[in-house]
Amino acid sequence: MKRAKLLTVKNLVTIAVLSAVAAVLMYLEFPLWFAPPFYEFDFSEIPVLVGAFSMGPAAGFIIEALKVVLKLLLKGSSTMGVGDWANLLIGCALVIPASMIYRKNRTKKGAVIGLAVGTLTMTTVGCFLNAYVLLPTYAQAFEGAWQGFLVMGAFTAAIAFPIFFFYGREKGKHPIAVGVVVEAAILAAAVLLMNVLHLFSEDSLAGLVGMGTAINPAIKGIWTFVLLAVAPFNLFKGVVVSLITVLIYKKIRVIMKQADSPRQTSGKAENLEKTSGGKA
Repeated sequence: MKRAKLLTVKNLVTIAVLSAVAAVLMYLEFPLWFAPPFYEFDFSEIPVLVGAFSMGPAAGFIIEALKVVLKLLLKGSSTMGVGDWANLLIGCALVIPASMIYRKNRTKKGAVIGLAVGTLTMTTVGCFLNAYVLLPTYAQAFEGAWQGFLVMGAFTAAIAFPIFFFYGREKGKHPIAVGVVVEAAILAAAVLLMNVLHLFSEDSLAGLVGMGTAINPAIKGIWTFVLLAVAPFNLFKGVVVSLITVLIYKKIRVIMKQADSPRQTSGKAENLEKTSGGKA
């Protein structure tokens, strides 16, 4: 089946508007009571999900990336860019699986299943990335280390590559399965690189773990930090933005179709005029 074109004028305008809305929503962020203050909740994934459900996973990735870029341009970063990379990677872990499932089953049930899978994926990926990449990089960034940013670049490529792989191939055997295998291989290679080169040390994480312990005394190390702070944070965020998306998506789709209908009507009138030779 032939895929619909992504980069049409209508889609580009929609992507730009949704990216701007998402960037504005990133300003409305606040900490949650069970996580350290550098984890801040916001609603910016809602317009990303709306765009991904409407135009597909690749559009979702573009909106997610533009959202982060706009936020950096307008507000800068208080985490030396690490939190912004985290927002991109973990946001994609929610948006891409959810929109891929919805694309196969464009019903309310498909949306709910997709969002549930996306939330669980985001939670799992969030735990993995925080333990092995994001938290160590965040700690080392303030110590002047730069190696972690190279590893984060590899992780970003691992997330982005399959998306463009899916859309770049019109033919081929099981492109989704191949993309998943490729991503898993890149992630495994990145983890192996970190372990072999000893890019991260436990000492650099002591301050961050201590911030978690101040909130929850049960947090004693990196994995209790991840399980008792990171996992609940991502679960909470996924559930909240999923519920709101389910409630508003159909209404927003109606508005988007109504905005597009005058252009369609105008186009049909022009075609009719050309066909009739301009005769009344």
